Amino acid sequence: MCAVNIKNSFSGFDFLKVMLAASPDMVIITTVDTGMIVEANDLFLESFGYARHELIGKTSLEAGLWADPELRSGLVSKLLEKGTARNSELTLKTRDGTPKTMLISAAVVEINDVKHFFIMGRDISERIETETAIQTILKNTSAVFGNDFFRVLVVELSKFLQMRYVFAGRVDPECCELIHTIAVCDRENILENFEYSIFGTPCEKIKTHSICVFPSNVQKQFPNAKILSKFNASCFAAVPLISSAG
Repeated sequence: MCAVNIKNSFSGFDFLKVMLAASPDMVIITTVDTGMIVEANDLFLESFGYARHELIGKTSLEAGLWADPELRSGLVSKLLEKGTARNSELTLKTRDGTPKTMLISAAVVEINDVKHFFIMGRDISERIETETAIQTILKNTSAVFGNDFFRVLVVELSKFLQMRYVFAGRVDPECCELIHTIAVCDRENILENFEYSIFGTPCEKIKTHSICVFPSNVQKQFPNAKILSKFNASCFAAVPLISSAG
């Protein structure tokens, strides 16, 4: 095992603190021998819900950061053997117990001749959740075809996006301003299909093959859109699906 030796201190003008403050990643520094947390950047503290005094001076186990303490033992063993660890997926817990899947890289460094673990991490929880949802959607739609595919798809999207209403529609081949729905759901309940004009609605962007997202107050922005009042929508998102024939 080799370690970078940093002749520095955590008082006064501190190069390490500048690195921590400027880092786009969460950073935490612990001693090797006791595991005591000696420093963490603001991004780490904010993301995990801690005030500085609640974390600094405690070990990561005392703070309850590890969802599975055995995973910490594995990371420590790897660091002591090789001096570095890169892109390890580990689950940590926030102050209120919420799990976060982290992509962690770490190295052994010597600060004023004392060995420390310098640990950097990025929260990839949303990425993992998205990948899991995509796999679930693919699994649940793989055995259905035609309009049945779309009925399953809108229900699965409703679950993942936590949106009450989801529908899929087809643009009228003779009138590009008109959409005929082919699957509509209210959570897990399939509703009757309908047709509507995209004129004066967020869906007008579909004509340019553009994604449209309105996270709030969508009815105020499109007061004449009957499709929005029909579902009493407060937010709206639409993605164009283009066939291989265009």
